[in-house]
Amino acid sequence: MSERATLKSLRIVAAALLLLVATLGSQRVGAQVPGAFVTIAPEDQPVPGPGQSTLNRDEDSLWSRPPKPSLTGSTGWSFILLTDLDGDGRDDLCGLYGLNNGQHVYGCVRNSLNRTFYGVIAQAEAFNGRPDASIHTTISVVDLRGDGGKHLCGRTMAGMKCQRFNGTAFDAPVALFPNNPEVDFSDANFWNTEPHYSTIGFARLSGKLALCGRGFDGVMCFIKSSGAFNPTPKLQTSFSDANGWDQPQYYRTLRYVDVDGDSDICARGRAGILCSLWRRLPNSHFEPARVWTEQFRDIDRWDQPRYYTSIRFGELSGDGIADVCGRGDQGLYCGINTSRPSLPGFSFAGLSNPVQTQMNDTLRWGIPDTHLRSISIIDFDGDGKNDVCGLNAPTGGFPDLFCAKSRSTSAGAAFDALVTRTKNVNFVVDDAHRLVAGRLYSGGRIGFCWNLQDGTVNCSAEWR
Repeated sequence: MSERATLKSLRIVAAALLLLVATLGSQRVGAQVPGAFVTIAPEDQPVPGPGQSTLNRDEDSLWSRPPKPSLTGSTGWSFILLTDLDGDGRDDLCGLYGLNNGQHVYGCVRNSLNRTFYGVIAQAEAFNGRPDASIHTTISVVDLRGDGGKHLCGRTMAGMKCQRFNGTAFDAPVALFPNNPEVDFSDANFWNTEPHYSTIGFARLSGKLALCGRGFDGVMCFIKSSGAFNPTPKLQTSFSDANGWDQPQYYRTLRYVDVDGDSDICARGRAGILCSLWRRLPNSHFEPARVWTEQFRDIDRWDQPRYYTSIRFGELSGDGIADVCGRGDQGLYCGINTSRPSLPGFSFAGLSNPVQTQMNDTLRWGIPDTHLRSISIIDFDGDGKNDVCGLNAPTGGFPDLFCAKSRSTSAGAAFDALVTRTKNVNFVVDDAHRLVAGRLYSGGRIGFCWNLQDGTVNCSAEWR
């Protein structure tokens, strides 16, 4: 038997054992494995509201009150995300909540009309368990059935699972590959390592939902058809370990973005930004990866964390396809998607010309480089063009949230001057603690939320 075949057999056996452990664990109240449903005792009720409507400090709003005195052992929220679960036009709060008894509950609470998240956490028990970046950073919201419903989907030790929100609670977990453990994103198949789990995401290929991730041999995408995911993946080998994509300066930039009508694969490599396009015809497949721009090359120091961690894809010019930005030593560099069938690529003002010069090293952007994880490309003013926001502490202390409005067109990227939108965002960005943007207010107006060190969640005042 070949070495690869032996490894595959071992993976199948290990996956089956993990699946058995997770299944048994889900029957034990309070078991500390993903898949365990936690019974919350009355004294452990993690009710995040009512909170305060305003704070004297910088017009921020404390949406999640600190743990009650009886919950002094609580660690509060981590791995937060914002999504509109109940369809009222305002995003609700989901994440992992640590109780004072040492248990951790994953679930969601509602957004009220009074700047609070309220109610007992609706548990998505597939993701209960101790904080684990290989699990809790993979969770996203997906319309799994195509009926407009909201599913929380993510990785567990035993593989990918989803839970549908039914209006009041989450339905039981559903495994995405119940009959094919050999292809599932489980610990047994080594998806608990960062070069792999950090690339897990959903895409749309030929109009169908697809689950993608970068494995040893490259990016694999499983397309959903007839109610199930096809266990035979579409493979793109350009992004394999053998080609060096197991290095953080490369795999941490990999995204599934629409640069020409379907979800494509784009990432920063040694030579710049590479994209592999999805083609429906004649046979659905990924094209070989091609260099779309020599901006962001290793030779120009973009392999340093304070630069490559800032690279984002987003629609800057309002034409419906993704552009690209990254913060370098002289400021923000952005390229507009000018792709044509014969000449795909991003057009920059020039490799040495930033389009927003205030975000430079001299003004302390990227010190520490963890702040760059906070950079967001989001349309905060509703004009159809994504603007840029990020944290910086130019004079030390807690950082402020700065934003610049996009004035980009198909002819090139351009931004207004930076404006301070929220002061003293007092938290440290890491895998478990995030700065996230969402439609928090009526009319779809946005705000930002972040974790404080005591486990509470702060959200910015309404942006008009």
